[in-house]
Amino acid sequence: MSIKHATLGLLAEGPKSGYDLVREFDHRRSVVWPAPRNEIYRELAKLTEAGWIRAHGQETGPRRRQLYAVTAPGRRELRRWLLADDADHSFRYEPVLRAVFLTQLPPADVRRRLARDLQFFKQALAAVREDPHPPPDEATRRFRADRRYARPLVETFYAGLVRWSRQCLADLPPAKPKPRA
Repeated sequence: MSIKHATLGLLAEGPKSGYDLVREFDHRRSVVWPAPRNEIYRELAKLTEAGWIRAHGQETGPRRRQLYAVTAPGRRELRRWLLADDADHSFRYEPVLRAVFLTQLPPADVRRRLARDLQFFKQALAAVREDPHPPPDEATRRFRADRRYARPLVETFYAGLVRWSRQCLADLPPAKPKPRA
């Protein structure tokens, strides 16, 4: 996965500050995917050096945030990446790897693991379904509407994980009552 291309895509939607990008990559609400703050700012520097983005206008707000915008070469790179045939279709998601080996645990531990995962998947699904940042203006609303392909994909993914977790929990043998002392 490429934080470089995710950043280009977000800036292609419209100018954003580093802080705006940090919010977009926040793991609790991201349709893109999570990324640490320091990695985002490092990527902004690299993209600026490559000429794919530029500082846009004045620093804004009380914290003097610098806005960045994608350049024509940056848009060409984003288009090249979107149309490339070399997409990484590998499925590297730790809960899937854990599921492979859950049979190594006794049912009580499997139940505990699945219950924790179910809770996370339900919270992630709820976060994707709500709009974490109500758009402040019409231009932003228009750009957000353009995520019409990504949001349903992520929602379907988490809804499937919720169903899977519930089914696995239902398929486990009933928990044995704890012996009384």
